[in-house]
Amino acid sequence: MAEKKPSVKRHGVTKSPEVLAAETFMAVISSDTGQEAANKLGITRQQVYWRIKEYGLTEKIKAIKEDALAELHFGATKAARNLVQKIDSENEAISKSASDSVLDRIGLTKSDSTNTNIFLGEVKFINEVPRPKR
Repeated sequence: MAEKKPSVKRHGVTKSPEVLAAETFMAVISSDTGQEAANKLGITRQQVYWRIKEYGLTEKIKAIKEDALAELHFGATKAARNLVQKIDSENEAISKSASDSVLDRIGLTKSDSTNTNIFLGEVKFINEVPRPKR
């Protein structure tokens, strides 16, 4: 038979282990640091870590963070595709901004003082215009 974990009485309210585990989980996944989670819960950072271990939350927290990271990777692909499509915009300002943004993100910035070679498949574009001296 499973050992029953004690309830905790805080501010005149008794909370079951299930409620404490749920509150801890939500505070941890919605916080940037252990201290921030502790502040949300009104407990110490050490108590947050104790609850994570005591209530077996480590794997659940890890899984939710992995899911969020996967979603961000998917979003990054969509964002990159969207930005590249803006290069073909009929609005010249949008097209130039998107072009500059793409080049900046791949490390070809305006501050680069060397000539730049860009390869696209079999086609080679070479920027041979000398840059002005600063």
